[in-house]
Amino acid sequence: MQYITIRNREIYKLQIIASSVVALFIFFLSVYSLWGLFGFLLVILLLTRTTGVELDVKNKKFRKYTSFLNTRKGDWKPIKEGMHLVIMIKRGVKTTTGTLATSSLKTKGGFSELYLMNATQTYRFYINSSENHEMIENQAKELSKRLGVTIEKYNPRGRRR
Repeated sequence: MQYITIRNREIYKLQIIASSVVALFIFFLSVYSLWGLFGFLLVILLLTRTTGVELDVKNKKFRKYTSFLNTRKGDWKPIKEGMHLVIMIKRGVKTTTGTLATSSLKTKGGFSELYLMNATQTYRFYINSSENHEMIENQAKELSKRLGVTIEKYNPRGRRR
């Protein structure tokens, strides 16, 4: 397999919930007017629009993509020499925003985030996050093996020169 696709599960769940609420509202609205057709199309649009991260193993490239009706768009960037994977463990409140401006999910507690960073750790490319630290570690190990990049500790003060 040449491409690795990672889609944030939390945002996807939020999208399904928002689409379901809109679908129920549209169902009741469609009984009384032609706005139901417009609403039905809106639900289809919400369900088919996704975002995520895609990694090209063969050509050593990565991108953040937006998908609409199975057409992915996003700019590819090369995985340069010296780039590595970093797992950051964070505490506090994490907010995830979905497809609608009003849809957000707040998580309190600890969570882990996986990034692709350059050697000085000044450039960060977000890959995934989860409350399940073991899942993020396993994902980092798999990506490290397939992409040929190392897993490094986050060290902002002791940057390499």
